[in-house]
Amino acid sequence: MLIFGKPPSSNPQNVATLSDLFWYGATQVWDNLRRANLNSVTLSEDTITESLILMIAPILNKAPSGPRYYGFSHRFTPKAEAATGADWEWYFVGSNGLNYKIRIQAKRRFLVRGDYRYEGIDRLVGVKKRGKIDRRKKQYNVLINDAKNNNMYPMYIFYNEFEDSYRAQLQFIGKGWRYYGCTFAGGSAVRRISRSIENKAGKTHTVKNYWALMKPWHELTKNEEFKSLSAAAVNQSANKPLPLIIYDRLLELEAYYQEALEGYKPSIPPKPTKILPHYVELSLDAVKSGSMDKLPEFQQKGSTAGFIVIAEA
Repeated sequence: MLIFGKPPSSNPQNVATLSDLFWYGATQVWDNLRRANLNSVTLSEDTITESLILMIAPILNKAPSGPRYYGFSHRFTPKAEAATGADWEWYFVGSNGLNYKIRIQAKRRFLVRGDYRYEGIDRLVGVKKRGKIDRRKKQYNVLINDAKNNNMYPMYIFYNEFEDSYRAQLQFIGKGWRYYGCTFAGGSAVRRISRSIENKAGKTHTVKNYWALMKPWHELTKNEEFKSLSAAAVNQSANKPLPLIIYDRLLELEAYYQEALEGYKPSIPPKPTKILPHYVELSLDAVKSGSMDKLPEFQQKGSTAGFIVIAEA
């Protein structure tokens, strides 16, 4: 697998683009997992996610030469995760009124008996009623179906870090391995691989089984098309609105899966829309006005809604 592009700055204050920001976040996830492994500390997916937000939020909101994007987040509750199959939603909001919505399920790598695995991809989820599980479905089915019903694209985010010998097995070329601290893959493609593993005796959900599906996190904004965080640079730019960049990237991703996976039927990404949930609109208004005390009550007290917004200023 060829790694290309320039490395991110070691100084987060020099981050100049949204893609750089994702690049930087991925390298920090890799480094944190490495430090945890060296010190026999287990980091949960929730801890990694929250640390990642804490890492990138100050950069996102205080970009050099004036903010180009701003963001905020709120997590799903366990009850909502069972109902949606997701940890959270991502909203990429354009200055032209369009937005793109993605449902995210996060998985981290585990080292199990000498091999790296993603535990829980085929786990069952359900809703408890009167102390009993009323229904149990594969988490990936819940993620895909509920995302489709809400005009969202279902996606997995993987948190990674591997020893040198394992990286060689994954055919890394160059020194770009830390960029793969965060990778993403389409939900339907992940389901396809998971089902093929489940149907074979003794097979496990090793990283190798899923590796060909993944792209580095920073590629979600597509290197040659993403916008600068600098307001001055944006004034000279004729790039597409952010939601259309995300949409085009996902179309390319599904086309790639169709070629790479025999018999795969592409999961057509929904088009960007101008429709936002009311709670996201209220939150955007509060953040824009600087009236954080006016954030919707669900954000202050916890809610079934979990989301992160990256909006063009």
